[in-house]
Amino acid sequence: MLDVFNFLFEAAEKDENIYFVYVDGAVTRLFSSEFALKHPNRFIKVGIAENNAVSLAAGLAMRGKTVYVIGLAAYMAGRSYEQIRLDVAYNHANVKIIGFISGLSSSKAGYSHWAIDDVNLMRMLPNMTVATPGTENEWKAVLERSLKHKGPMYISYNNGNPMKLSYSVDKSGISTIMEGSDFAIMSLGSAVNEANKLANQMIELGYSPTLLSCYLPKPFCFEKIEKILDQKMPIVTFEEQLSSGGVGEMIASFMAQKRKVVPILSCHVEESEFNFIGNIPWLREKTMHLSQVPARIVSLIKPSKGIVNVKVSTDKKGHLVQKWYLFHIILLLKKRRKNGKDKRYLFGLIRF
Repeated sequence: MLDVFNFLFEAAEKDENIYFVYVDGAVTRLFSSEFALKHPNRFIKVGIAENNAVSLAAGLAMRGKTVYVIGLAAYMAGRSYEQIRLDVAYNHANVKIIGFISGLSSSKAGYSHWAIDDVNLMRMLPNMTVATPGTENEWKAVLERSLKHKGPMYISYNNGNPMKLSYSVDKSGISTIMEGSDFAIMSLGSAVNEANKLANQMIELGYSPTLLSCYLPKPFCFEKIEKILDQKMPIVTFEEQLSSGGVGEMIASFMAQKRKVVPILSCHVEESEFNFIGNIPWLREKTMHLSQVPARIVSLIKPSKGIVNVKVSTDKKGHLVQKWYLFHIILLLKKRRKNGKDKRYLFGLIRF
C-alpha cells in the first residue's frame, strides 16, 4: 500500500508552502517522522483539539499556504464540523482534511470512534471536494489531485480492509473494476473490497455484474450513472456509511430528476442503538447484513412473479445456493458454479 504521508512529505520537501496540522490520536508515528523533526514550523501538533486544528489551518490557508489536517475521521467530521463549514468551506480555504480510520475500521474502539457519516457530512458542504480512495492507484490519483486542487477537500482514510484489487483509475472519479450486463454495483473506499466479494458471489449464481469504484463522491460523475440508466440495469449501492446523504440517496435523486427509473438497492450501515462491539467483519455483518445481500439482489433483478418464488441461501460449506419454489415445493436447486458449469437439481433431488 502506498505510504500516504511519506508521499505528501516528499511533495512538501519540494514546496515550502505545504503545511501539516496534526491532531493527537491519528497516526502517532507522524510527529516523530523525519519531516516533522526537520520542519517543526511546518508540522504543527495541536494535541486533542480538532476545532483549533481546522481554524489554524484555515488561517494558514488565507496566507497562501496549502494545509493538510490529519485527525481521526469521527472527530474531524463531528467535533469540528462548524469550523470546517464556516472557516474552510464557506471561505473556500485551501485546506485538505484527511479523516483517518473512517467507516467501521476503528471496530473495537466502539461507536464513539466509528465514522459512518463522515463522507455524507462532508458531501453536504459547499465548495468541498470529497474523496474515498481504497487502492494504491486511487490514493496516488487523489493525493496528486489534492496537491493541484485549490480549495477545500476531505479525504476519507478507511484502513479496515485495504483493497488488493488492480484496475485502471478513471479520472472521472468512477473506475470500472468489472463489466457485466445484469446489474451494477457502485461502491466506495474500502467497501469496494466487500463489493468485489459480493460481485463474485453473484457470478457463482450465474449473474453478470458490473462493479464500479466511486472514489470521488463529490464532484460525482453522473454521466456514468446515466449510461447505466440508459442500459436499464438495476443498481446496487454499497457503502460503509449511513444512508442519509449517501451515494444511494444521491443516485435515487438523480434518477427522479432525469425521469429514468431502474430498480435500486441501497446496502449501507443501518440505523441502530449501536450498543455492541466487535471486529470489523462481525460489525459489517451486524450493521449491513452482508449475508442477506445476494438474496436481495436476486429479488431486485428477477422479482418473484405469480406462484414461483426464488430464494438464495447458503449450504453447509458456505456456498451460495439458489432455490426456485412452486408454492412450497422445490422446483430447481442451482448450486454454485464449478469449472464454469452450474449444478442443477430438479425437485432438489434429480441432477441434470
